[in-house]
Amino acid sequence: MANSKVALLMRVRLADGKRVYAATAITKNGKIKPLAAVIDGKVEHHPEGVYALRYREHGRVRYKEVGTDVDVAETAKLRLELDLRKKVPEAKAETVPTTSDSVPAHASPPAPSSPAPGENKRKSRFQEPLTSLRDSFIEKYAYGSADTIYAYTSVANEFVELAISRGKSTPAELDEGDVIAFDRYLESKGNSKTTRAGRYGYVRCFLRYSGLNPTRTDDEDDTSGVVTAAQHKKLKAKPKLAVENFSEADLQKLYAVSSERHRLIWMSFRMLGLREEELAYSIWSNIDRVNRLWLVRFKPAGSFPLNRDLAWKSKDSEERDIPVTGPFDCTNHLVARVGTKFLLGHSEAPHC
Repeated sequence: MANSKVALLMRVRLADGKRVYAATAITKNGKIKPLAAVIDGKVEHHPEGVYALRYREHGRVRYKEVGTDVDVAETAKLRLELDLRKKVPEAKAETVPTTSDSVPAHASPPAPSSPAPGENKRKSRFQEPLTSLRDSFIEKYAYGSADTIYAYTSVANEFVELAISRGKSTPAELDEGDVIAFDRYLESKGNSKTTRAGRYGYVRCFLRYSGLNPTRTDDEDDTSGVVTAAQHKKLKAKPKLAVENFSEADLQKLYAVSSERHRLIWMSFRMLGLREEELAYSIWSNIDRVNRLWLVRFKPAGSFPLNRDLAWKSKDSEERDIPVTGPFDCTNHLVARVGTKFLLGHSEAPHC
């Protein structure tokens, strides 16, 4: 009997020069961390690594390298699992008697083999209306920060509306042209290449949710995925923009013309590297004075006195501890009085 289990590994080179197959590193939200492997229980970055599929064929363990792109590797894994599943009923069919004389009178006919639950789920979505998939997709993924909610909602709505205007009504009808058309639509709205590359990532998420493989493993086989590898590379590419750094003199000029409140905000962004909402939704308990840490934490409903229904999650649902390396006293107030929203409902003073 064929075994349909496929493991996605990374072939990496260790410090001693030896090459081994290692497990891929998984992020907190369950996604594979690009070019990262678990070695001796620790996550290590291996830019030289190559993804490989491990599976069994005719009782022997085999490995198949599938490149360095994690999306292409995951798609190749899905396709190989599907190919291996197709071989299972063929192997069983050889053992079923073909003549009525060889079947006992009391014997029941063999039960038909049922597809794997995941395959059934994908097939059912594959034929569902795009509009209903859009609504359930938004309900599942559009949560967290306002930016995340907007991104998932707007991309799902606009992509589905564009697909319908092109005569498509189910995922089975979508093709590479629809994805390219959406990218051109965003460009016509004035979106930059960086923004469009980010929106393409949300489109890929919607395609997966709809039961499709976003990227082909074989450019000549349009049944293996929606977008060719070459086009995928173009759509996800982000331009390398020149970054202009502020000099210390520039920053001092900014501080000089700012109010005390805004000066503290600029200095805190510079010291802590916080995102805008991470600072705006901070509260006193996020300041760990003993260990000199600024704690980025989710805020459940009830955390804010002025709005008891308000809740907040950081981008990518990422909580973390940030060391405070600068002055930590009441002279400059960097961690005592900063914020745009969080101090408005708190009357207690910081303890210095």
